[in-house]
Amino acid sequence: MTPQWRLSWAAWGALLVSIVGVVLAMTLHRPSLLVLAAPSLAYLFIVGSRRPKGGVEMTVRAPKGAVREGEDATIVATMSGLPDHSTVTVVHPRTPWVRTTEGGQLAVAAVGEKSLSMAIAIRPMRWGHHSLGSLNTAVETADGGWRAPGLVQRLPHLTVMPSHTRINAGRNVPSPMGVVGGHTSRTPGDSGELADVRMFRTGDRLKRINWRVTSRAMARGSSDLYVNSTWNERDTQVQLVLDVRDDLGGSTGLDGNASSNDVTVRLAAGLADHFLGLGDRVGMIDIAGTGRQLRATSGSSHLLRVERALIGTPDGGRSAHYNDGTVLYYNQMRSMQRANSALVVLFSPLIWPEIAQIAASSLVAGDHVVVIDTFPAHLKEEDLESEEEGQKNAKAETWQRRRERRKTLIEELQYRGVPVVNAHDSTSFGEVLLQVSRTANAPRARA
Repeated sequence: MTPQWRLSWAAWGALLVSIVGVVLAMTLHRPSLLVLAAPSLAYLFIVGSRRPKGGVEMTVRAPKGAVREGEDATIVATMSGLPDHSTVTVVHPRTPWVRTTEGGQLAVAAVGEKSLSMAIAIRPMRWGHHSLGSLNTAVETADGGWRAPGLVQRLPHLTVMPSHTRINAGRNVPSPMGVVGGHTSRTPGDSGELADVRMFRTGDRLKRINWRVTSRAMARGSSDLYVNSTWNERDTQVQLVLDVRDDLGGSTGLDGNASSNDVTVRLAAGLADHFLGLGDRVGMIDIAGTGRQLRATSGSSHLLRVERALIGTPDGGRSAHYNDGTVLYYNQMRSMQRANSALVVLFSPLIWPEIAQIAASSLVAGDHVVVIDTFPAHLKEEDLESEEEGQKNAKAETWQRRRERRKTLIEELQYRGVPVVNAHDSTSFGEVLLQVSRTANAPRARA
């Protein structure tokens, strides 16, 4: 973008003083008044003789790709065609969830340089797709007489991936399957019996390559790879189920209070990273009705797909796709290829009773279910102390009903044998998972 040079406010002020001085001198017949206007006239003469030639070009390089919340990124503005001894001011306005570490404004004096690059450090404070706004730049000559405003560059949207909440999940799963993941088979020899030697297909693990058969094929001039095929090549399946219909608590960013959806997104990303790192398959279902659904797959590239699906979670208030999640959950689970005895991790603030029905349906299907309570930690009764008496009583009554409803739901889940884990306790999930694994593998008496 090439702006036009314009007289600055200082030059317009000098011009006004000069005109007033000349008019008064001629009107009052007092030539001495011209002495007062002489400095302004001299300044205007200097400004007019130093008018910059050509325009100023500005290019902006914004962060490409995705940035993780809490990590610093840089916006670089490059100016070319600058006059000597000019002052360049770059202003990046504050935008929601994106913090400018330099305070939002950066002014740099370019002494004798025709080009200049300036960097503004930004830090996204919440996951999602955020607008960076516009970068406003102005150039002023050294004498302050000419100014090139209007350098406005629209910045692209920034994709911010969630930070991973580290949780002590261990390596235990209730019913480990397959020989590909980080777990052993359920029974000796299960999933390890050779079925056939076939040609390599997309998705096959490199460890399955049969180098003896492949080398013989290469000796005959073939370039095909051959892999060992077993009767069962399924990994352990972990299904993440998200209840994000209501975003409770109000988020204030990464370094502030976390809403229920913040807790869900960051914890789900951490669990996906953990289980995918063990070689297991991870899938995702959103019962808010947004249509987000990921089939269970393994591999490091699948983590990026999970994170991109997670940042589509609604933020603030009730989801626009609100519906009864029970029917949606049934339909999505039926449409997906599922392994028997999968580990279902259900994230919910536990304010809607159908969560118990969803957990019960997974138990009936033979899955192992763990519910993670994502109710925000900062929503407590102490928040009512600063309210007025009438509002305090109304909120206290609402809190009482909500507390009773949550208590009843948690008791119902525990009665069905579904453990409920506090999302803010990073150590309890691993202990609960270990207990579920021991219970699943415990001997049972036959009738």
